[in-house]
Amino acid sequence: KPPIMIWGDSISWEYFYFVKAAFPNHDVIHNRCNGQTSTNGLKKINRGELEAREHYEVITFNAGLWDIVPFY
Repeated sequence: KPPIMIWGDSISWEYFYFVKAAFPNHDVIHNRCNGQTSTNGLKKINRGELEAREHYEVITFNAGLWDIVPFY
């Protein structure tokens, strides 16, 4: 099955199941952790998750609303 990677924060878990249902002939995969902000998400990307496949049909990345929240 062609793989689709959904990588992001907790909001991406909400649409993960819709994507999985919409593409039954694809292997839809989600990251194992909450990516939170874009910066934090990039730090948390597990290369093993990405390198587990030779290629992906689609990779989505989102940080939801985390990036608009000021962190002090």
